[in-house]
Amino acid sequence: MCQERGIKPTGTDMQQVTGISSSALTQWKNLKSLPTAAILGNLAKYFKVSVEYLIGLTNLKSNTLDEQQLLLLEAYDMADQRGKNKIVQVCLNEQDKAEERRIAKEGQVSS
Repeated sequence: MCQERGIKPTGTDMQQVTGISSSALTQWKNLKSLPTAAILGNLAKYFKVSVEYLIGLTNLKSNTLDEQQLLLLEAYDMADQRGKNKIVQVCLNEQDKAEERRIAKEGQVSS
């Protein structure tokens, strides 16, 4: 994320743009302390990602959904139980395919 914003994650770059000292970053990195919720919120705003993304709870950078994602949620909400099960099954199948592609790609890289 720092690269995307053109700053270095250590030193004065981070301190200048976020107000967070390099010593605080080092403590967080070494798990000697943790950022407060307010700091996480400020970092999320600065990097334009969700707090959940920052702390590793999701791979989605943003809580903002695009039109297709909203359409999928709407379809799910309107579906009967059988339809909901089908939607969930399609999602699980896509996750499996993505995982298989990731594993195949890793195999190609290590060969």
